[in-house]
Amino acid sequence: MAERRYEDSEREKTNEEKEIIGAIIEKLNVFLSQYGAKPLDIRETHVHILDKSKMSDDLIRHLEGGDVNTSAFYEQDKQIVVVLGWTIKSPLQFAQVISHELIHFLAFNAVQIDEKYNDGFVSHRTGLAVRQKNVATPSTRSTYFNDIDEAVTEELTKRFYPQLQDIPPLENEYKNILKAREKFSNPDVAAIRVKEIEAGQIPSLEITMKDFAYAEVRKKFNELIDKIYEKKKDSFSSREEVFNIFARAAMTGEVKELATLVESTSGTGTFKKIAQSLSH
Repeated sequence: MAERRYEDSEREKTNEEKEIIGAIIEKLNVFLSQYGAKPLDIRETHVHILDKSKMSDDLIRHLEGGDVNTSAFYEQDKQIVVVLGWTIKSPLQFAQVISHELIHFLAFNAVQIDEKYNDGFVSHRTGLAVRQKNVATPSTRSTYFNDIDEAVTEELTKRFYPQLQDIPPLENEYKNILKAREKFSNPDVAAIRVKEIEAGQIPSLEITMKDFAYAEVRKKFNELIDKIYEKKKDSFSSREEVFNIFARAAMTGEVKELATLVESTSGTGTFKKIAQSLSH
């Protein structure tokens, strides 16, 4: 597909959306510093919300046909976050997906110089995800560690999530989330939508809950964390310290500590094997 342009498909942000984005950027810069991330001067103008009614059929097919298949995504080459506005059902869901994509933005990023493509640059690193080098066509390059990078990013989103309750437009919905988690014994509920519907003669409520993303990938990732922690309990005071090594690698780009940890737990060459198995 030709280079994607979103300017003609974008809608204006509401004042509430601008407030949410600005607060998240400010809070994330502080939150991620504990994992070694360097603050970036990101503005709400780096976030673009698309209006489906303004989009071409080709662009809609691209975004809904499996190439992206999400509510938002980070485009490294353009340094923007794109939100599929029609998929967002509540302010807290908006805040959650924005947080996830901005973590990608604030993580370690690196590009490869290639004058044949994208104005001379091709994506090489985003967090833990590494694009294969020296392949003729960038679109055919494998991305190693993509799944584990998404797992780390969403786990960081979960850890950041409680700070969303301090953003005024999100306060009431956040209280409802806490009630829903308790009622349904589900700590992964991240957004909730309540809508009144007509059911015969008696109006009723339709409740839609949305969990944190990448559930299966995060499950496998957390099993890996548990495995490392069980084998290395003498070296760590908690499993969170093991997670922190993954998070630091994603935020700083320094993977030596992580590779050493994995290989000392599972054997020489394991880190490379994990990279190949968690690629697409």
